[in-house]
Amino acid sequence: MRALILCDDPYHPGKIPESGLRAALPEAGFEVYTGNPAGKMQELSSYSAVFLCKSNKIAGAGGGDERIKWMGEAAEDALIRFVESGGGLMVLHAGITCYEDAGRYTEMAGGYFLSHPPACPVEFLAQGPLAEGVQPFTETDEHYHLRLLAEDAEIFLTARSTHGSQPAGYLRRRGAGRICVLTPGHTEAVWSNPAFQRLLQNAVRWLEGEGAN
Repeated sequence: MRALILCDDPYHPGKIPESGLRAALPEAGFEVYTGNPAGKMQELSSYSAVFLCKSNKIAGAGGGDERIKWMGEAAEDALIRFVESGGGLMVLHAGITCYEDAGRYTEMAGGYFLSHPPACPVEFLAQGPLAEGVQPFTETDEHYHLRLLAEDAEIFLTARSTHGSQPAGYLRRRGAGRICVLTPGHTEAVWSNPAFQRLLQNAVRWLEGEGAN
């Protein structure tokens, strides 16, 4: 698998998802891009998968104007075309934040981030096609609350805390491509948890077309 990691924003340093993905998927051929993702959208055809770990902010962890968003019409067109042509899209944590007004991307992703309480112990429970070998696990993380839009979303991970229960992972298709959304991952502890790493491995196999779903 040749995959592109888009990461790094004011609230989510790129080194956290990068190191976590490399640890969980050591055989993958990753390219990491921490600049304005719009500048990479016309190159997507050279990748089999995109891992979107960056919120809809041009600014990186080093600073910049947080009011400027990167997802415009041309970027939406390119990303939708990539997925519909058979590419895999993994939306991880920050990749679903600040996109509430990115209409066509949000529709494709199937939902968007609403809010989260302060970081707290969150229990994650996997079910369905990606649950093989994934035991329930608890880590201190941001408990993301989503607005789930896609009626066809197949939920495979649930997050529970004192703030309630929320979908934390789901699958859907778009054209010939596949989309996986996972909301955990603000903290390094989540990325280094063996159960979460196994979940990522299962998700990548699904993105690559393995399994019936």
